[in-house]
Amino acid sequence: CQVNWSAPQDPKVGVYVDGVYLARPQGSVFELLDIERIEVLRGPQGTLFGRNTTAGLVQVITKRPGPELEGVVQGGMGNDGQYSGAAMLNLPLSDTVSTRTAIQMRRADGYVENTATNQDWNDTDAMTGRTSLLWTPNESLNMELIVDGSRRDEHAALAQCVWGGPATGAQAT
Repeated sequence: CQVNWSAPQDPKVGVYVDGVYLARPQGSVFELLDIERIEVLRGPQGTLFGRNTTAGLVQVITKRPGPELEGVVQGGMGNDGQYSGAAMLNLPLSDTVSTRTAIQMRRADGYVENTATNQDWNDTDAMTGRTSLLWTPNESLNMELIVDGSRRDEHAALAQCVWGGPATGAQAT
């Protein structure tokens, strides 16, 4: 169990996306899209994956570009102004080059409204995308370039902060 979830704290369970290590626990809060499989390996896995896998690891493997033309479009709606959409296109450019692009968007109004500022809390506004380009010049060599990114603009749930110091706010001596 990892109690300390602070920024400089090394995680006990490693999280990898397509072989790339996410170094901080906060980095593993992401949208998943166009996933081939998720592997969960019991720890310790330090020999194969490094020191930050004493309790194991979660490895997310995304789908690779393929030789067939394929595409998917999805959409959804819900309460509190919720709507989402996702699209994927796998496009072979030649016999040796293919590309795969996936995008996903989710939005929802928050279910708590601050009447003083007219701002919603616990809202969702996220967009994620990934493009991969695969080049296979022969049977023994393949090269892949993956570019991904995400954007989130959300307001967290309301919380209460309690000052444990003197009532004046002065530093305790």
